[in-house]
Amino acid sequence: MFLEGVTGPYLNVKVTNNYFSRNFAEDPDGKVNSVCRITNLQAHVQGNFFYNNVGQYAFAYSYTGGNATLLHFLNNTLYKNNALGLKVNYGVTILCNGAAEMHGNVLENPGNRYQISTTLQGIQVIVNATSNWWGESVANSIASLIMDKSKDYRLSLTVIFKPFVESPPKRLFSGKLCFSFGFFDQAYPFWGSKSDWRLKNQICSCHMH
Repeated sequence: MFLEGVTGPYLNVKVTNNYFSRNFAEDPDGKVNSVCRITNLQAHVQGNFFYNNVGQYAFAYSYTGGNATLLHFLNNTLYKNNALGLKVNYGVTILCNGAAEMHGNVLENPGNRYQISTTLQGIQVIVNATSNWWGESVANSIASLIMDKSKDYRLSLTVIFKPFVESPPKRLFSGKLCFSFGFFDQAYPFWGSKSDWRLKNQICSCHMH
């Protein structure tokens, strides 16, 4: 999914309560892409589930108009996404080239080198990424999953990740979680926002194996 603003920086887009699963983000000509990309828009991204997608980035955001915080990335689950099979050096879960607030997310993608990375240079911007689960419970381990100014002085984005969630969300149940598009090995009761009761009931009523 690609969304791009062309007439002004404060056009709003909301991406909420969606499932992105088993996408292969490569064009027919071999060009590598992102699963979801938003550019030059004020974006509210909440309660989405990104599972087992293949792409250089599971989610990519860019804003080139300044250091205003126009991305709110809240209570999303990004799980088991990777870049396997693509002609890239490594995979990144979130590419963020703009100031952002990111909270309450599950970021557990061991197939990717970084959970958050940037290529932004120039204007100094901050990503406030506190209160997330990173798949790790030790600060140094989490820091190794972030590529920002602290690792490369040429980059202009700084990620603040402390305090962070220190233990994984409790599993809702063991076994496999059934959706219309496949099976999950495990699931977290980490509902990003108000979710339809019928959907939750359908999920919890799936056959266990």
